[in-house]
Amino acid sequence: MQKHKSKRKNIQFHIGKNPISITDEYTYLGLKLSPNIKFDSTSQQLSEKATHAMFKIRRHIDFHKLPPKLACKIFDSVISPILLYNSEVWGAYAVENFAK
Repeated sequence: MQKHKSKRKNIQFHIGKNPISITDEYTYLGLKLSPNIKFDSTSQQLSEKATHAMFKIRRHIDFHKLPPKLACKIFDSVISPILLYNSEVWGAYAVENFAK
C-alpha cells in the first residue's frame, strides 16, 4: 500500500542565503493574504475593527441626540474607511457568483 503524497511540493525560497518560510496567511499593509485567494478573514478582521471603533465613539457621543446628518457624517468619516479599507482588492472576491 502506498502512502498518499501531499499535493503541495516541498519547495523552498531564499533571499540570498536566508530561507523564506511558507505560511497559510500573511498580512501586508493590513490586508490578510492566503494562498486560496479568499478574503474571509480580512473582511471579518475589518468588521471587528469597525465595531470596536463604533463602540469607542458611542462611549463619548450619544447618537440619538445628534442630528441624523451629523451622525451619518461621523459614520462616513470614521467607520466607513475602516470597513472599506483595501476593498478595491478584496471586494471583487467577496461575491462568489459574479453573474448575480
